[in-house]
Amino acid sequence: MIGELALALSIVAGAGLALHSFANLINVDMGVRTDHVLTFYLRVPKAQEKEPVKIAAYYRQILTGIQAVAGVSSASAQTGTPLFPPGMTPFAVAGKSAPDSDSLKWPKAGFGAVTPDFFKTFGIQNYAGSRLH
Repeated sequence: MIGELALALSIVAGAGLALHSFANLINVDMGVRTDHVLTFYLRVPKAQEKEPVKIAAYYRQILTGIQAVAGVSSASAQTGTPLFPPGMTPFAVAGKSAPDSDSLKWPKAGFGAVTPDFFKTFGIQNYAGSRLH
């Protein structure tokens, strides 16, 4: 009986620690503003998706409309969502030969494009000496 009680207390203590760790994980400050922020996915119409000039004009028009809404203090656009870029993009290092003619074998990096007000919109601080100005 003493063994069962000790085991039960160990399980309860472990569950309590797991819940405490989970609560701490949920409250981690990621450096991105999450209160009073609305995010949504907006696909470019098929008629415009192959022409960069039309895509840029489309997003400019959408952002202008959103910024005109009462109560909106900032609006921006990003490929993907905050903290999760849309995908991995192959790249080659300037001045070095490409690793292979097949770009599928090249190294890859996450890539996301943002509009100028992105950092302001999400309250992301740029620190002195950083290259993001």
